[in-house]
Amino acid sequence: ERGRGASEGGGRTRRGVGASEGGGRTRRGVGGGVGGFPFLDRFEIVRQLRGGAEADVWVCRVPDSGESCVVKVYHFGVEADAETLAAVTRGPGSVERLHPAVVDTWESGQIDDGRWYEVAEFCEDGSLDELRADGFCDVDVEGLVRQVAGGLRFLHGRDVVLRDVKPENVFVRSLMPLDLVVGDFGVGRVQERGLSYRTGGAGTLAYTPPEAIIDSHLLSVSKSWDMW
Repeated sequence: ERGRGASEGGGRTRRGVGASEGGGRTRRGVGGGVGGFPFLDRFEIVRQLRGGAEADVWVCRVPDSGESCVVKVYHFGVEADAETLAAVTRGPGSVERLHPAVVDTWESGQIDDGRWYEVAEFCEDGSLDELRADGFCDVDVEGLVRQVAGGLRFLHGRDVVLRDVKPENVFVRSLMPLDLVVGDFGVGRVQERGLSYRTGGAGTLAYTPPEAIIDSHLLSVSKSWDMW
């Protein structure tokens, strides 16, 4: 769906900006909070995006600033990785994004019922998948690859392996000039330095490296998974 953003939304704030101290309410939103979660009633719902198997996603507005964002609440049973979210989320009180080619995640944590959430920037120009559908004739492909690789290099420097790099998870911050960000950290994991880990069947088949397809449950993979 055009304008699918990046992330997330919920309760106990683990890190980030925008939450009132102690997780309290700051502004009444629409319908008792995003998706009925009172903790998120500081946001105004603009619309709900098409959800997936792992989460419900809304485009929201911050009433005080008018800034748009994406709120994502993971479904019951979907375990986001706390270390991964901490590695990609701004520090408390910070107004600086971590890297220009990585989705700007404002905050993340868990709501009272245990579900995980994220709040991130909204990329109104959609995803690279949508841009690809319109044709690449006017796109600087080399610049595109450099931006995506730069985002992955930053994440790998923090030992974060996304495991699901694909056009749908590369978002378009602007078209002119082309400004891309890597996002969707739902199946990402923090890797111990120098070690690999088992896949557990994560990722999307069409973008999965061939060696993982041969043995998706037993094969240990590393950051090279993302580079494929």
